[in-house]
Amino acid sequence: MPLELVNQLPYNHPYRWDGTLFGGPKLWRPTEITTALWLDAEDTSTITLNGSTVSQWADKSGNARNVTQATASAQPTYNATGLNSKPTLTADTTKFLVANATGFSGGPNLWVIAVATMNSATQSYGRLVALSAPPLDDYTAVPTTAAILRNSTTNAVHAFRNNSPLSQAAVSLSTPSILESIYDSVNHTMYLNGTAGTPVASTGNFTTTPRIALFTYLVILNNGGWSGNCSEVIIGDSALSTNNRQKLEGYLAWKWGLQADLPVGHPYKNTPPTV
Repeated sequence: MPLELVNQLPYNHPYRWDGTLFGGPKLWRPTEITTALWLDAEDTSTITLNGSTVSQWADKSGNARNVTQATASAQPTYNATGLNSKPTLTADTTKFLVANATGFSGGPNLWVIAVATMNSATQSYGRLVALSAPPLDDYTAVPTTAAILRNSTTNAVHAFRNNSPLSQAAVSLSTPSILESIYDSVNHTMYLNGTAGTPVASTGNFTTTPRIALFTYLVILNNGGWSGNCSEVIIGDSALSTNNRQKLEGYLAWKWGLQADLPVGHPYKNTPPTV
């Protein structure tokens, strides 16, 4: 069976990830690298529902950094077919999830990759993913970052750190995209669907015990909200090689139906990555 078809098997099908049945390689996935946080809406076993809303999205990295929301009125909505006919969480600027995490490396490398949409209702500087170090906020200090947020009211996302706007990428509203915010100890670069924005210098170590938030600003939790969908978030706190970045892009693109949006010449534009 062609890998393109294997990738379309149901998520929990016993042979989706095991290529031995088909006499060939198996699909690559983030278990092949070290991740600090991995949230995956297609894996329904990680979603705890309160009716139609989500009270917990469990971390698949093995680090138990689950993001939660106890207040029912602030819980994102679960939609089984909301992003390219696949599962997603939907927020409307008043919904958010938070984790108080421990054990990050505290080093200068950090990367955040998400499959998401940004709608026009996203507030000015509304956050998709933010990391703070309580009691610090997520943008005025070196150890913290608003990793993926709307650039004011423009149709673009960027990052903010130590009171400085960093690399950005233009997005199409309400359109599923792979958004990447990568700090490599020297620069910050924002990517859209595997295409890099202009790098901006950014140095310094990140916090070892961040608070991680989805869909909101970490100081005023009912402000700076994101409106749109989010289906997968992967965070790492070590150096990310070009090879592994492209594998992550290929994995996400083929999983969520975004392979056509990868740039010409991308190694996984025509076939998903394998092991």
